[in-house]
Amino acid sequence: MAAVITASLLSSASFTSVYAADRVSLDLNETIRMALENNRTIHQALTGVDQAKWQLSSARRTLGPTLTWQAAAVYVGGDTYKKQGRDGAQWSNTGQIGMPLFNESARGQAVQARYGLNNADLTLESTKQNIREQATADYFQVLQARNLVNVQQESVHILNEHLGNVNAQYHVGTVAKNDVLSSQVQLANAQQSLVTAQNNYNIAVATLNNLIGLPTDTELDIRDQLKYEKYDLQLGNCTEYALVNRPDGLAREYTVKQAEAAEKTAHAGYYPVVNAAASKSIADDHPFGDDYQDQWQVGVNASWNLFDNGVTAAGVNRAHAAVLQAKEAKDQTDESIRLEVRTAFLSLQAAEKEHQDDEGRCYSCRGRIQDRTGSLFGRRRDKSRCHGCAGKADIGAHELLHRAL
Repeated sequence: MAAVITASLLSSASFTSVYAADRVSLDLNETIRMALENNRTIHQALTGVDQAKWQLSSARRTLGPTLTWQAAAVYVGGDTYKKQGRDGAQWSNTGQIGMPLFNESARGQAVQARYGLNNADLTLESTKQNIREQATADYFQVLQARNLVNVQQESVHILNEHLGNVNAQYHVGTVAKNDVLSSQVQLANAQQSLVTAQNNYNIAVATLNNLIGLPTDTELDIRDQLKYEKYDLQLGNCTEYALVNRPDGLAREYTVKQAEAAEKTAHAGYYPVVNAAASKSIADDHPFGDDYQDQWQVGVNASWNLFDNGVTAAGVNRAHAAVLQAKEAKDQTDESIRLEVRTAFLSLQAAEKEHQDDEGRCYSCRGRIQDRTGSLFGRRRDKSRCHGCAGKADIGAHELLHRAL
């Protein structure tokens, strides 16, 4: 009966079903490529870059020439117009060309928008790096979950054979019923662990599918194996490289520059605004006629707010505080980068050491199994314990290998 149950569990736990409707072959490079192409978080970051581009275009175009046309159609009356013979319908048209000659506010906004675009580009790159990292982690999570399924399947197989041997010994009277029950409990626990491992594998596959833009029920054919490769870089080199190249750190630098540009723009209230303008106006009792009015003018106009009751000064102080805030955020980001690199590096070293230790325990347990193979039942309990030890060591080794990668 136990053999039938075990066969059923192994069949349902198989993750290489040939009856899958959709199967996609993947390696790590293909996984990252699909994630970068299909992930919606990256699509959102791309729209952020587009917004920043158009914001820069809008700011720059405020420094260029403008052409306006104003038209009016009215009905007028009264003694004044009657004496002039101009009562009734009246049409007027005014056209004007303008060009800013000196406008510190508009120029400063263009500078801010340029830094904003740089920031958006780096935010996009940071998002891509995060997706690469997540795709890599999810990919190796699938490999780890698959390996753990294999370990649990092997444990179930070994314990099932062990139960058969114990039953045979029980029937000839060399062992007690309690030994049979103990072996059945061990097998049931291993079967339950196999179901859990298979469920974790299915969840890992669905998570990876969702990240790379595939339907969550897609079967994946991943032929890579989880293996350890030594990491030879030094902590100091890693930290220096991260500070120079991490896009989130670079984005903070442009945030500081953007805030400094905003502070400079706030000083625009202390300066005049100068524009060049040319205009022509006509009016008549017919559209586009000029009997009533025909005049033009070309020149320069300037406006200067000589006293604004401290509004400009308050804006400058506020902008300066924003610069200080941006610099503090930049320093905090650098500190976080240093901490993240150090934490990851130390965790990697610890996982490497623990992985090596667990591999040693795994080999030791398997050696003990071999020593007890073929022995009398007086040593069968030790053999069963060794199987459990080997299974736990296998699981620990695979989990630590995943952390080390």
